[in-house]
Amino acid sequence: MKPTFLLFVFCCCIATNLTAQKFATNYLLKDHLAPNSETRITRRPQKGAPMVGLNYIGHFPGLPIGIAFPVFFKNSTLGIYGDFKGNFSNNGPEGADMSDSLTQFEIENYLKHPFLGNRESSPFIFNLGVTIKSKTEGLVYYAAIGAVVKSYYKQYFDPSGQWSRQGNYYILYKRERKLNVTGGAMYIFKNGLIVQGGFDTTPFGLNLGIGIVFSRYPRSISSK
Repeated sequence: MKPTFLLFVFCCCIATNLTAQKFATNYLLKDHLAPNSETRITRRPQKGAPMVGLNYIGHFPGLPIGIAFPVFFKNSTLGIYGDFKGNFSNNGPEGADMSDSLTQFEIENYLKHPFLGNRESSPFIFNLGVTIKSKTEGLVYYAAIGAVVKSYYKQYFDPSGQWSRQGNYYILYKRERKLNVTGGAMYIFKNGLIVQGGFDTTPFGLNLGIGIVFSRYPRSISSK
């Protein structure tokens, strides 16, 4: 599935959610409240109720697909932040192209299969950290640390077809893990829309995201 299609679907979900919220508010105001009453709609948080966000986030260049999930607490400056990012069009070889039963030592010292080349997957980034509310309404900072995982493969040729019917096959010979640090800021609009910008250190790149707060404080409607 192409990254552009996933982004399109995510944006449609956000637009649908915002439209539904606006429709519900107008419906209540027009049809269920006295026309001459002074009506006020407020969001009053339940005690201890968090706000949970869900963001599409991409790491540019190279890792265009990702999800971020910030959690905000009403009575706390600190919240929770987590994300993962990757490029799912380059996960590495799978299925018949992979051999899980052979090692590099066995191939090169006993089977003597010709070496064809190296291949590597795109890295995957996993982060976990905190959000920090600022004094500016709607502006939230975030910082997190995590791991970057990348896999490396070697390709060989089996002339007998015993280990691979296709002849060519891969083995996983190294899985590399590195430390990553990420940080940035999010702005939360009053309608729940979130825009996000930040960076990763490994590999270094710019993070851009858009999302929405799905679990929001319940509304209470009162008339005077």
